[in-house]
Amino acid sequence: MPLARTIADALRRGATVLAASARSARALHLRFAEEQQGQGHTVWPTPSIVDRDYWLRGLWRDHAFATPDAPTLLTPLQERVLWKRAQREDAALVISPDSMAALAADAWSLLSAYKAHSARLSSWDQADAERFRHWAAVFEQLCSRHGWLSASQLESALLPHLADPAHIALPGEILLVGFDRLTPAQKDLLDAVRS
Repeated sequence: MPLARTIADALRRGATVLAASARSARALHLRFAEEQQGQGHTVWPTPSIVDRDYWLRGLWRDHAFATPDAPTLLTPLQERVLWKRAQREDAALVISPDSMAALAADAWSLLSAYKAHSARLSSWDQADAERFRHWAAVFEQLCSRHGWLSASQLESALLPHLADPAHIALPGEILLVGFDRLTPAQKDLLDAVRS
């Protein structure tokens, strides 16, 4: 199946194609390669097709190189270890610390995507939610104390730095592919990139 005309035209213009997931980015790379082979090419330049997470991490890497005191971006494994550490007081209540750490990381990611961290300031009625609120406070304290950054907070962390091309080089054109909806954090980032 050939690439959609919009995507093929954007790549020809030198745009960066930003895919919603790593899987969709791989599929687009494969389609591009099949199209090149179908045109009789044996070699071709690698198209600028990246997934959202890879792109955000690249922007943060550029910022971190230009800003020595920038927080260190945590890997998913490092984040899970911190979530397990945040559960220490409740170790007797948690049957599977690894699974609970993964669930807590997912919940933290949703809070970040929907910019809802302020909801944690007041107590919650359910015991499970209240335990998560406590773990999130511990997680946040650990990150703040050590200068670490959760990958789920990349969009909001990048916002103040996008205006400085010396720190972060943005492509001239970005085409979004596969985003069926945008979270508030993604909208804010894309608005900043547009401006």
